Amino acid sequence: MVSSLTTSESKMDTGEYIQEINRLSALVDGGKYDQVVERSKELIQLFPERRGAYLIQVRVFVHQGLLVEAKNVLKEGMNHCQAPDLLLNLAIIQSRLSEFKSAYQTFKQVDLPPDQIKNPQYWFHFGRSAFEFGQVDEAIQHYKKAISLKPDHKAALNNLANILYKREERGQAEKYYLTLLKYHPKEGNAYSNLAGLYEQSGKKKKAVEFYLKAIDVSPSLSLAYYNLGQIYSSHFKDFHKALQVYEKGLKFGDSTYRSGIRLHQIIARQGIADWSEYGKDLSDLNEIIDEFLASENPVFDIVPYTLSYFKIDPLKYRRVAEKYAAKLERNTKRLYPNVKYDHSVRGGKKVKIGYLSPNLRLHPGGTLVRTLFDHHDSKKFEVHAFSLVHTDDFVNKDIRDSVDFYHDVSKMTSVEIADLINRTGVDILVALAGYNSSMKFDILAMKPAPIQMVFIGSHETTGASFVDYIFTDEYMIDDELRKAFTEKIITLPCSLLINSPFPFDDEINTSKEEHGLPIDKFVFANFNHPKKLDPETFETWMNILQKTEDSVLWLYDGGNDSFQDSLHKTAKTHNVDPQRIIIAKPLPIKQHWERFKHADLFLDNFKYNAHVTGIEALRMGVPIITLKGNNHNSRLCSSLLHYSGLRNLISSTKIDYITLSSQLAVNTADLEEIRLKLQAADNQVLFDTELQVRYLEKAYLKALIKFRKGSPPKSFNVGTALELKSFM
Repeated sequence: MVSSLTTSESKMDTGEYIQEINRLSALVDGGKYDQVVERSKELIQLFPERRGAYLIQVRVFVHQGLLVEAKNVLKEGMNHCQAPDLLLNLAIIQSRLSEFKSAYQTFKQVDLPPDQIKNPQYWFHFGRSAFEFGQVDEAIQHYKKAISLKPDHKAALNNLANILYKREERGQAEKYYLTLLKYHPKEGNAYSNLAGLYEQSGKKKKAVEFYLKAIDVSPSLSLAYYNLGQIYSSHFKDFHKALQVYEKGLKFGDSTYRSGIRLHQIIARQGIADWSEYGKDLSDLNEIIDEFLASENPVFDIVPYTLSYFKIDPLKYRRVAEKYAAKLERNTKRLYPNVKYDHSVRGGKKVKIGYLSPNLRLHPGGTLVRTLFDHHDSKKFEVHAFSLVHTDDFVNKDIRDSVDFYHDVSKMTSVEIADLINRTGVDILVALAGYNSSMKFDILAMKPAPIQMVFIGSHETTGASFVDYIFTDEYMIDDELRKAFTEKIITLPCSLLINSPFPFDDEINTSKEEHGLPIDKFVFANFNHPKKLDPETFETWMNILQKTEDSVLWLYDGGNDSFQDSLHKTAKTHNVDPQRIIIAKPLPIKQHWERFKHADLFLDNFKYNAHVTGIEALRMGVPIITLKGNNHNSRLCSSLLHYSGLRNLISSTKIDYITLSSQLAVNTADLEEIRLKLQAADNQVLFDTELQVRYLEKAYLKALIKFRKGSPPKSFNVGTALELKSFM
């Protein structure tokens, strides 16, 4: 038992005080915390102006995990003595308590020359609090200082590498990850993070190698399973390997990313039409979404567009998009806190339009907009294209030749691209892609242009406060659907899919036999990606085949061999001969277009319609039967038919869809009449690219006039009148 203070102790000199503090320090090392706390309290009562007892007591509380108590002791000590190390320790404790604003401010008050502070933990926590406080450049320097004092500082190496990775300084990030692994070869997170860096750098095989190493050294690291499965499914289209990884992750991985792994397992199953547990998958998917929305800081993201392949309520989709976009915006502002652009009214005779996209190439999005730029009025508009992907194909060449300025920004960081967009004086920045791995939405989050829009590449809401406008058309939109968008809506009097003519190759001339098609059967076709297919749509198609015995169904497998096996098994359950399902393989684009001539009737998907594929079918003269849904993705094909004058091919119920499809398969004269109508000149509004671009320009001008008048963005209908006075 420690005795109470004595008179002799009250006369303790400095040397004796230090000796007592050293004795207490030894007791702390021995784990005798209770004795130390009581004795240190006595010393504080006797010598409140001396810092030693405060620091001893703090050590005990830190050992016991009592950080709040440690913080209170330090604050008490600072009321009696102005010792820099009390302030220094307070800052570290505040950082450990995640009180980053207070910690940063306390660190700034430490009155010691930086070269005298040799504690790496000080610099680590200074860096951590600076980063969380939004001072990223400062955080980088502090982490480097911590590493200089302790080269194997695991957390500092990891945090520094992560920041550099997110800022796209990949060479430096790789250096610090490798240093971390040099000192800590069993650090699974470092292997996983380095794999992510290689993945983003396009080194997919190396990424797989390092994800596998992460799992090897840390078999319970759920993050590695989560990322490895996605690279197999997204980049290598190997859904079976992805599913094997997810299965192992759910079995062996920790709980951190369990819901994320389950989410992507469901998505991967959808990619190969594995509907063996479809009901449970949908139930779990909705639970995962609800969990994501309820979490203040979810550990994994739900990329909004991945939900497009399932029946998700549009308002729930909007909430997911808002949460995803808000996090993206927060992270961007944290990484680039000093990036702010001037949006004052710009001069110049021409309106500068900037198109930002990874798809200005041989890609479905690229083929749609290939001639869009060439139709812009060169007297009124200056057109800039910012290509996020380096390429050299006929689509890209046509785009490069038709814009005023083509910027290959594929090797630039996001902030460099944003700077370039702003320096060019772009008035309206138009994103021609949605949330995907190649599109850098953080550029839009920096707001480099006064007006920012999303067009063609994203048909559902982005949920982003930094996107001012999104496009729809008069046929698709209604009051209920408007609620599903955060952006202001520009309503066009033509199809949302402004599209370009296809440069066909007349020398390509195949036969049905070359595609494995019978020459004497009616050919129903669908060349949508497999992940757009769902059990309800497929069951409907099987009903149609049952009603039309002399027919086959021609489907595209997207290069996925498992798709055919899944469908053949499901066809048997519907009493349909699997041999009646013919599989189309990926082909070069012009050969793909040519094979449409062998299709008699295109059957559309329900939940996610044919978009570019629908344009391809109609341009090749193939009629489409569709079912109008409740969101953009499930209404877009209806819009295409509406603006091509084929409204009678839009069904309102599955029964109508089945009946109409079956009747046209039998009444070939009716089908031929529809084909002729599709080809007639007066029904080509859908394909009048020049008129469509005029409407688009009108939308741009109206949005710009509102901005220049100081009015906030507001939804508007473009209308069919093209005169400027019609919308001023």
